[in-house]
Amino acid sequence: MPAQPTASSSSTAWQRCSATHRSNELSIECGLRLPLPDTASASVLLKVLKTDPSLTGTLKEVYWWSEDPSQRTVAVTIQAASKRDLRSAIGSLLEQAKLVVRTLRVYPPTTAATTTTADTGASTL
Repeated sequence: MPAQPTASSSSTAWQRCSATHRSNELSIECGLRLPLPDTASASVLLKVLKTDPSLTGTLKEVYWWSEDPSQRTVAVTIQAASKRDLRSAIGSLLEQAKLVVRTLRVYPPTTAATTTTADTGASTL
């Protein structure tokens, strides 16, 4: 669906990106890279961050960092409507990542356990 012209002076590219967010423009963006010591830990963090809901006023995208072929670095892009929303979203994400890393230090993931959970799609919720 083509972007609709608006009264504001936003660029065409921005209009296409924000077509799903008509009510509030997400004008601030931040990218984070979270390197981990091994692939299994990074896989767990990726799954946790993908299932963690975005805060109100923000949009979060979680993916493997493309420049790390070993898949030990999780990348996150956060878009927000205000600086306050962005700070809250980054703080929440870093707290969640810190909790996951601390948990993985105590209970290190095994490759078999990570694969089994991913293959079966099992959820503990």
